[in-house]
Amino acid sequence: MENRQQALYWAELTELKVACEYIRLYRDHLVRVTNRMTLFRGAVSIIALGTWIAVKSYPIVWGAVITASQMTELLQQTIPITQRQRGANALCATLDAIFIDAQMEWEDIYGGKLDEDDIKRRRHRLMKLRHEAAIKNLPDGLPLNKSLFRLAEIEAAAYIKKSFLR
Repeated sequence: MENRQQALYWAELTELKVACEYIRLYRDHLVRVTNRMTLFRGAVSIIALGTWIAVKSYPIVWGAVITASQMTELLQQTIPITQRQRGANALCATLDAIFIDAQMEWEDIYGGKLDEDDIKRRRHRLMKLRHEAAIKNLPDGLPLNKSLFRLAEIEAAAYIKKSFLR
């Protein structure tokens, strides 16, 4: 690195890539959780309906189970995990777009086409965009899952090594 602003921009670029990978992994984790919930709810509903038809006794109990299953389907759209999944998906797409732009800026920075003040302004804008995206899409914050974060760091490092450090 030639100067402090280049080093700071590079650090922000690498942190942004880790954030992109982490939110992608976190989003995928939430998808798996909601899919399991959906499968469980569907299985309970089918089993309850099948048992009701086969046994033909306690129709009120089986009707209540089926009704509860249908109610949970309606509620799933409003429970926090589903909202968090949507927010994580939107944040993932936004951070990816910010990272694409940042990579293009890095090429100009690395090539010496920008002076220190320009680099500083662009780094500030990059930090601000990332912060605004997080607040907009996950206003309650993003929980830290240490194992997902370590994996995100590994994947980001591999990408950076492959793309920039040849």
